[in-house]
Amino acid sequence: MGRTEKLFRRLDELEAEYRTIAAAELRNYLVGSVSILHRHLFPETFRGKVRQNGECAHFEWLEKEIEALRSKFGEPLSDSPVGEMRSLLRRLEAERKSGGGLELLLTKTLLKQWGFES
Repeated sequence: MGRTEKLFRRLDELEAEYRTIAAAELRNYLVGSVSILHRHLFPETFRGKVRQNGECAHFEWLEKEIEALRSKFGEPLSDSPVGEMRSLLRRLEAERKSGGGLELLLTKTLLKQWGFES
């Protein structure tokens, strides 16, 4: 197996791990528990130690690794779970500000798209 194949396999592994962690966080968000989503949606509330915990740091590390590998291969980030999660966060932020009330539906839709039931 060549270096490029190994890197693509590594990207697949990182994206699978990211998707699994993100799905668990999305489920936490759906039931009202604190999740990484809350840290992104309300950063002013979660500054400091909460934001620096190991789980959050690992999640952010995964994002950076996926972003770097996709950039190396010329692959669009929008087609990755990181891009999908960032898109969801933008949409959730817009919904939260507008009071549209679609936050839970948007979250459940992404979980279903990833093959996870909410």
